[in-house]
Amino acid sequence: MKEDQFRSLEPNVSENDDLREPQRLAYAAIKAHDFSAGDAREIGIVLPVGCGKSGLLALAPFAVGSKRTLLVAPNLNIADHCSSCIP
Repeated sequence: MKEDQFRSLEPNVSENDDLREPQRLAYAAIKAHDFSAGDAREIGIVLPVGCGKSGLLALAPFAVGSKRTLLVAPNLNIADHCSSCIP
């Protein structure tokens, strides 16, 4: 069986100079959120224009230990940027 990378890898977020501060803060908020509570299955994150929402979406599955995730990036630049966060 294939290794579950969203659970076994830990992306470098807090000290990653390639990420913007709002991305780091939002990632920490997602990671700290208790999704097991009744109404807390979904949360909303608001970031200003140009602060890296697409990059944060690529990192979010690692914050929650997702089993499967589908991310559709609008261009290759975003995909390349997100891959620099994962060892």
